[in-house]
Amino acid sequence: MKKRNSSLKAAVIVLFFAFLTGCVSVQTGLYHDAEGDVVAAHNINYKPSSSYNMLITGIKMSGYKKNYTGDAQTIIAQTQKYNRGLRQLPPNAFYSRFNVTETRVNDHPYFLISPKQNARSDKIVVFVYGGGFLLGIDFMHWNAIERIVTDLSVPVCVPLYPIYPETNLPAAITFLDEVFAQLHEAYPQARIVGMGDSSGSCLF
Repeated sequence: MKKRNSSLKAAVIVLFFAFLTGCVSVQTGLYHDAEGDVVAAHNINYKPSSSYNMLITGIKMSGYKKNYTGDAQTIIAQTQKYNRGLRQLPPNAFYSRFNVTETRVNDHPYFLISPKQNARSDKIVVFVYGGGFLLGIDFMHWNAIERIVTDLSVPVCVPLYPIYPETNLPAAITFLDEVFAQLHEAYPQARIVGMGDSSGSCLF
């Protein structure tokens, strides 16, 4: 148990520095035609930065990916155990640093997290976290949300959509549709921007 706690602590430290410094750098984004003229910005060649490599190392050390190994019943049992250890609420520090409001749709919450000062009113980001439709939101997602709110000064909506085995994919999409509808009604002039990772991005 002591060895496992030490490994987890090391993983958290590595992930913290990865998020602190960013995740990837672009080496080049342009290519040229036969005459040497720039013709497009396709075929972007991404060169992983050191912080991105730190992020991948931290995820491996945390054991996060092990939740998806084994047969179906094993994966379900592992992910449910993992979820029981998650805090399905914004971190405590959010409530002092930002304006945090909670709204419920069909007994599931979504949080609107806004800067306390100089918040933009023309855009709202809806952040839908990933987790294979099995795992809940975790500290890596909250760290990303914190950076978006802090660096861009935009409100971020975080819907805690229902995951397996409580519900199915159509029910999760219905929940998100209602969240978007409520946001549009409350902020008709704002541009609503969808953002997500992994399975979360599939829900857009």
